[in-house]
Amino acid sequence: MPSSRASRISSFRQGWTGSIIAGLVLLLAVGGFYWLNRQHSAAVPQFRERQLTTNSSENSVVAGRISPDGRYLAYSDLKGVHLKLIKTGESQTLALPESEKGVPLEWSVSSWFPDSARFLVNASVPGVPAGVWVFSVMGGAPRELREHTWAWSISPDGSSIAYSTGALGYVSADIWVMNANGEQAHRVSEVGGDSAYGSVVWSPDGQRLAYVRYHLTPVSVETRDLAGGAPTVLLSFLSDGFSLAT
Repeated sequence: MPSSRASRISSFRQGWTGSIIAGLVLLLAVGGFYWLNRQHSAAVPQFRERQLTTNSSENSVVAGRISPDGRYLAYSDLKGVHLKLIKTGESQTLALPESEKGVPLEWSVSSWFPDSARFLVNASVPGVPAGVWVFSVMGGAPRELREHTWAWSISPDGSSIAYSTGALGYVSADIWVMNANGEQAHRVSEVGGDSAYGSVVWSPDGQRLAYVRYHLTPVSVETRDLAGGAPTVLLSFLSDGFSLAT
């Protein structure tokens, strides 16, 4: 009988110990989940939607870019180029080049310089780039950098601009780089008539260009070292092809 009682007590203690261990494991798991979730929540910024433009459907926004310092929104619509101070909502319409007034051009904001004081705007007629212009937040007359070009983006240090030429609308058969004054232009890459480039951006260190390369099929995302060499294909997928505007 004592032996049976001791056996029951031993079994009880083992069961109780097992329950305690299981409870501690569960508690640690819950605590770990809570801590990780809290850390994740603290690390991920909480985004809020905020409408910055109120254009009508008859005057739709063509393109817009927020300045690197987050103070300004530069955007273009069918009536011209505008600059909005995001904090106050105050906006102004920037003067267009005198030489282009009355010309049926579409203006498309492209990219900001790192100093948040200037930005690039592409001028075009349907499907044909007319030129790239520099606008200033201080106002004044815009300055044309280069005719018959489409500016993609500005290097992180603000010293160079990636652009394309040709009458291909938002895609082009070549990629060029020029300095911030529109000089010392050199071609980085060129493709044949069965493919084209688009959405050219700089790497953070300014040593490579990333872009979308459109083929009849497939489409690929590639990067290219400015020092030369073959491109690196990051992604390739099938598509229905693309059309070249003329």
